[in-house]
Amino acid sequence: MDSYEIRVDGVPAGQERPRSRKGMVGVYVPKSGRSWAWRQQIILTAQAYTWWSAMPLRGPLRVCCLFFLPRPKYMQGPNWPGTPLPYDKVPDRDNLDKVVLDALSNAGMWEDDKQACQGPPEKWYCAAGQRPGVIVHVTAASTWCQRYALWAPWKEGAAT
Repeated sequence: MDSYEIRVDGVPAGQERPRSRKGMVGVYVPKSGRSWAWRQQIILTAQAYTWWSAMPLRGPLRVCCLFFLPRPKYMQGPNWPGTPLPYDKVPDRDNLDKVVLDALSNAGMWEDDKQACQGPPEKWYCAAGQRPGVIVHVTAASTWCQRYALWAPWKEGAAT
């Protein structure tokens, strides 16, 4: 299988999650619309790629998402490196990843996002001069032996 890369510009938004609060009856479901607009941007950008006619992908997939979020003003000065920096604020990386996987499912890149069984989501502040967005890299999933060679933690007495 070939590998596919999608670059989507825009400020990444995480999937809103239902919340319950102590002492309150019911569940609060946030509806800011930011994740919906971000999802639509991902769908439109992905479907514009020339290789899109090869979709949908089948089988287990490795989906790596690199999220680049805007730097605050205090990090834009000369005392900060111009390279991407780790991002440790909200939104949570699993919520960012969920929007991308759902959007690419809706766009028809694969049959279901359950096929994405490998690959890390990563959150970064943008490099100097870089636009916020996400880079999604999709390949076939690796087998255990391809990734870990002889390591077999399920066997008794296996070295860890």
